[in-house]
Amino acid sequence: MARGYRYAPTKEAIAKIKRIFADKILAEHVSADSEISSADAEICERLRHAAVPRFRYAMSRYCKYVTVILFLLITAIALLLLFTSSGTYLSAWFTSIAAAVLLLFIISFPRYLAITDKNLEIHCVLEITEIPLADIRRIHPISRYRLKRHVPVLGSYGFGGFFGYYVDLIHLRIVRMYTTRLDHMIMIQDIYGQRYIVNCRYRELFVEILKERVEQARAVSPVLEEDDEQVSDDAAYFDREETGDNV
Repeated sequence: MARGYRYAPTKEAIAKIKRIFADKILAEHVSADSEISSADAEICERLRHAAVPRFRYAMSRYCKYVTVILFLLITAIALLLLFTSSGTYLSAWFTSIAAAVLLLFIISFPRYLAITDKNLEIHCVLEITEIPLADIRRIHPISRYRLKRHVPVLGSYGFGGFFGYYVDLIHLRIVRMYTTRLDHMIMIQDIYGQRYIVNCRYRELFVEILKERVEQARAVSPVLEEDDEQVSDDAAYFDREETGDNV
C-alpha cells in the first residue's frame, strides 16, 4: 500500500505565495487603470500622476539582518581590541579603517528612484546616479535566479542592500546594481552598453512610467538607431513569467 505524504509549507513559502498573488492582482488593476480601495492602489495613482514620481526602496529581511550583524560584529571587535591591545595602535588603526569603510558603504545605500523629464535618478544616501532618458535603449524585468552568476567586485552583498559594481561571469562584463532586495528587479541598458539593475516594489508601474518618459525624451532629442552588430544577449536575464516588452 502506497504511503501518503503530507507537505507542510513553511511561513516563508506561504508569504511568498501571498506576495505572488498580491503582485498579480495589483498588476492587473494597475494595467486596467481601475480603482481599488487599498493603500497600494492609492500610492500607484499618486505616482502615476506625479510630476516627478519617486519609488522608494524597501530593504529585505536578509539585508536588515546582514547590516545589523556586521555592524555589531565590527563594533564588538573594535571594543575588544580597545581593551586587549593597550599600549598599541592596533585598535586605533582597526577602528579608523572600519569606520571609513562603513561610511563609504553607508553613503551608497539606495534610497529611492526618481523619474524626471530628462533623467532617471538613482538616489543614494549621499550619491546620485543620473541616466539620461534619451540614452535608455532597453528596459525589462529580470528574475533573481539570473543573478547567481554575478559577483561583486566593488560593492555590497547584503550590507544595506546589493549595490555597486558586479561582474557577469558568463559574459565577462560589468553591471551596476542598486537594489535592496532580490525581487521586482529591472535591468536598464543604455546606448553605450552600460547595464543597471534596480528593484521597485511597484515594478509594472515603474516600467510603464519610465517607458512613457523615455519615448517623450526621444521625441525631443532623438538618438542613433541601435547598431546591428551589437547583438543583445539579455535573453538569458528574462524570466519565463517576468518577461516584458523592450523599449
